[in-house]
Amino acid sequence: MPATFERHLTGISVPVTALKSRHSEGIGEFLDLIPLAEWCKNAGVDLIQLLPINDTGFMASPYSAYSAFALHPVYLRLSRVAGTEPYAEDIRAFAETLEAEPRVQYERVLRFKLDVLRQVFADRKEEIAGDASLQEWISANGWIKPYAVFYQLRGQYNNWGWLGWPAHQNDSLEDIEQQWSEMGTDVLFYAWLQRELERQLLEARAALQTAGILLKGDIPILMNDDSADVWAYRPNFNLQMRAGAPPDVFATTGQHWGFPTYNWRYLERTRFAWWKDRLEQAEKFFDAYRIDHVLGFFRIWSIPSTESTALLAHYEPNAFMTHYELLAAGFDAHTIRLISKPWTTAQQLQDALGSTAQTTATTYFEPETHGVLFLKPAFANEPAIFSLPEPEATKQFLLSLHRDRALLEPIAGRYAPFWYIKRTRGFQRLTEDRQRRLLDLVEKHKTKADAIWWDQGLRLLSMLREATPMIPCAEDLGAVPDCVPDVLEMLDILSLKIERWIGSQDASDGPLMHPKRYPLLSVCTPGVHDTNSLRGWWLEDGWQKREYYHSLGFTGEPPATLTPDIAERILIRNLETNSLLCIFQIQDLFILDPDLLMEDASEERINIPGTVGDHNWSYRLPTTLEALTEEHADFTSIVQRLVRTHRTAAPRPEATSQEAARPV
Repeated sequence: MPATFERHLTGISVPVTALKSRHSEGIGEFLDLIPLAEWCKNAGVDLIQLLPINDTGFMASPYSAYSAFALHPVYLRLSRVAGTEPYAEDIRAFAETLEAEPRVQYERVLRFKLDVLRQVFADRKEEIAGDASLQEWISANGWIKPYAVFYQLRGQYNNWGWLGWPAHQNDSLEDIEQQWSEMGTDVLFYAWLQRELERQLLEARAALQTAGILLKGDIPILMNDDSADVWAYRPNFNLQMRAGAPPDVFATTGQHWGFPTYNWRYLERTRFAWWKDRLEQAEKFFDAYRIDHVLGFFRIWSIPSTESTALLAHYEPNAFMTHYELLAAGFDAHTIRLISKPWTTAQQLQDALGSTAQTTATTYFEPETHGVLFLKPAFANEPAIFSLPEPEATKQFLLSLHRDRALLEPIAGRYAPFWYIKRTRGFQRLTEDRQRRLLDLVEKHKTKADAIWWDQGLRLLSMLREATPMIPCAEDLGAVPDCVPDVLEMLDILSLKIERWIGSQDASDGPLMHPKRYPLLSVCTPGVHDTNSLRGWWLEDGWQKREYYHSLGFTGEPPATLTPDIAERILIRNLETNSLLCIFQIQDLFILDPDLLMEDASEERINIPGTVGDHNWSYRLPTTLEALTEEHADFTSIVQRLVRTHRTAAPRPEATSQEAARPV
């Protein structure tokens, strides 16, 4: 058991925005963690897990930050900021108008708070500018000047992303320092604001420490390309590539996140200074942290910045096939082109485009070779195709050719397999013997890649592990390479086990692995912010609900909706886990008290991945935190009783390794 753990811990996860207290001003704030900690102490809960709290501007998603360091202004309690006294009545009136709102009014709250803060800053500008302690804080936080100058320039350029600025796109750190000096008190606003945010969060952290409650943060692996960090620390990032995830049953073209990948070679030359600074900043506030998309530290799904989908992508780093290896395997130069370049035949062109086929062939294709027309390199990319003065049907046909390659060539003479390699026309045109030889070569290089991923993951995660005493918890979901569990265990990094996604091979468990079989070094949870709540999960089709219901000790047919007695059995099943941490979304506990339930279970969900709308990131608690403590004593007692199950659980020696769990 890691030295940081003396026993099993139980926690709750909740977005700061979702919190509601008698003093909050329209949205959850850092200081709301104080009454939440009081309830946690009464309920025997050991830990509070948050979503990312960095500044994302008016984007409600906490995973698209403008800064890896700056806190979000929306979490500041105005009434606790010196100089807001003249605006107290307006602040209270605004908060009262939002008290009854069932969902977070994110943009509305942020606009109001920023308006008040700018007015307060204008009222106190000279006093703030002369504050020696603020100057000391600025000197101690090297990230603040690039962040402040970035925001000031963004405002000057009508809030355009920096890639669209008419100037200052390529400012050096020396240029930024000069800009800071020239902008005077205008940029000081952002430093003053960030210090106020830090003060309130540190106040909350101190209260949690007094109550004996740990605070767990969330550090997204990637940065928004329109962020102060990508703008100011450009060499850390590879702007030619974007990160995402490969295709799966939920997203047949993969996931394109739009964030630049890292230039790990450069970061390593700097001894990972930016990452270490980022962790040092987080360490001010957190006892533990979630390593978002830990698989990306081993290898990232790397998409050319010109692509709109994640299809023509490859893992980076990789063990690429070489041109010479393909030749040695019996593929001549023409065949290599056939499986790695977009092509068609005259007949296919005629069938697709009819009367315009000949003109299209002459304009966009090379002369016919061995019965094949290769698309000219100048047109073998999405921007070129989308900009053509052609009918939509012609563009879509060319686009389909562009995306039909058995091998990708991210580096000249170096090849990676297309995700759907067997479906491509180039592969299907090969003889059966050549298909087998190509797949053998792909498999050989996958084995080589596993070794590369092991090395990179161990190197990068060792850096994270050594940089901070915070407890690291990995989000290791997705297509997990074989090396990941072993590296996590070597470094005492906790993995993530989501019960509904882990199938069982033991009949006594039911259809899902019993959490008591999870490895010791793991976090057990029934669901996360991207999944349905327990009530919502129970309403879903497509899973073995009846068998699971019976594994809980019930008989007959499961009821249509999740009842408190069934929910309690599910919570107990998770609390019986061998995992060091057991964490519940707070709304999954509310089912134990009918007075805390929302009418529609879908309202409890925090985010639906791949969708955009007001339903995401706007969940709000159904009551205040003070009321939770004062008016729901029976609920608190039930939670306390259940938590003892995990607090007193003894580790199971046979389940202490990062054993692989079979996905459902």
